[in-house]
Amino acid sequence: MTNKKETQRKRRRWPWVAGALVLAAIAAPLALGAVARAGGQASVQSGEIVTVTVGDLSARATASGNVEARRDARLSLEVAGTVADVPVSVGDAVKAGDPLVLLDTAALERAVANAKLALEIQEANLSDLVDGATAAELASAQAAVDSARAHLADVQDGANPNDIASARANLASAQAAYQDLLDGPDGESVRQAEASLRNAEAALQQAQAAYDRVAGSPDIAMRREALELQQATNNLESAQAAYELATRGATDEQRKQAQASVEQARSTLQKLLDSPTAAELASAQSQLSQAEANLDTVTRGAGDAKAQVAQAQVEQAKLNLAEAEDSLAKATLRAPYDGVITAVHVQAGERASGLAVEMADTTALELVLGVDEVDIGGLAVGQPAVVTFETWPGVEVSGEIASIAPKATESNSAVVSYEVRVRLGATELPVRLGMTADADLITDAKTGVLVVPSQAITADREAGTYSVNLAGVDAEGKPTFTKTAVTIGLKDGDNTEITSGLKEGDRVLIGAITVAEPERGGFMMPPAPGSFRSGGQ
Repeated sequence: MTNKKETQRKRRRWPWVAGALVLAAIAAPLALGAVARAGGQASVQSGEIVTVTVGDLSARATASGNVEARRDARLSLEVAGTVADVPVSVGDAVKAGDPLVLLDTAALERAVANAKLALEIQEANLSDLVDGATAAELASAQAAVDSARAHLADVQDGANPNDIASARANLASAQAAYQDLLDGPDGESVRQAEASLRNAEAALQQAQAAYDRVAGSPDIAMRREALELQQATNNLESAQAAYELATRGATDEQRKQAQASVEQARSTLQKLLDSPTAAELASAQSQLSQAEANLDTVTRGAGDAKAQVAQAQVEQAKLNLAEAEDSLAKATLRAPYDGVITAVHVQAGERASGLAVEMADTTALELVLGVDEVDIGGLAVGQPAVVTFETWPGVEVSGEIASIAPKATESNSAVVSYEVRVRLGATELPVRLGMTADADLITDAKTGVLVVPSQAITADREAGTYSVNLAGVDAEGKPTFTKTAVTIGLKDGDNTEITSGLKEGDRVLIGAITVAEPERGGFMMPPAPGSFRSGGQ
């Protein structure tokens, strides 16, 4: 295809070559007799005489390319998901905003609902801070302070002597039970074990009742009732183990449990003897400080700093909601403008992300050309062009240059070219994307200038001069030809502008005539009848 286009470009750029061959074939039967004086010899060559006229010229550059849409789009899904529907196919015409791909939106809708709920919560928190505390909130904060203060006093007073005595008794009981397990059961031991079990059960019930009365206190873990409940529980476990040991004999596991109960009772007693420790005092003081700070905050209100934080949390929740709604909207891929679908890359039921659909605006087509660097200097945006499609070689479509690339096209070829886009004018032809076409780009134009066929001009490449054979007649009415220097201007494929050396109405020869050096005593050879054919008469 590349060789074909290059051949076409060369053929269209130099149409006068073929014209010259045709003209020569037409003029060949008409012999032009050149005259030599004083017995000289004349050479004969076919040719044509034409008249210098005033006309219009336009210079053109020719290039080949393919049709593309001025706007085409490779549309990608901005969120990943399962494709629910693809309502378009290749070749479908769509309008701006039409849905092209729809994803399953169940998860995205849930995200929007959650974001709305989070916003409502943050707005409620901000409202509470701004409106101030209620009477119930003040009462609760004060109660927490009172409880923390009482707990600190209890810790500072140390362990109750009764608690210490009870802990000692528990330790002795655990030790005795452990020793009984080691000694094995007897009748008295069974009776004692059963009595101890009943006492332990009663003690646990009393401890549980005492604990239940204060279970709602915020410092329940540090209160005496909790310790007593723990002790009663341990005692019951010890009593149960002792009874089981007295009735069935102790297993290795029971002996281990009894020993653990002894260690637990000893630890409890030691904790009471050591109370209060520095850690217990620090913990109780910290609880009181926190409760007092909270009461102060509730009493005075949130303050500017907390209100600002709450306001920022509201704004963040709004952003999260907007993002969730945006993701939901992106689950539907829509056409950005009117156009035609050129490719579909997804189908219903599959997990998809990235490129999904391609489309093009076929109402605005352009021919994309690769123009040789020797022609690019004469081109400008807005210049007219004439386009001929390979599909319809006999039909011309008007156009104009829409853009010229500022950088040469990257290519492995030694030929340097630039991308030029030609906007196609209105046409009834069913032009399709990718079609191949040639474009004549009008690089310059002049009107009302002297014009002669380019074949009438002889160029001296070394001297850089141009000349024509100016036709005339001598005193005897015989044809003469004078080599006349001219300067040239604009050229198209067939004709050349003459800027000096000729005037309108002059006649020039297309072709060449040579005369040998005359010999002494020669004579004039008259022209053969009918040997000239004049053009433009």
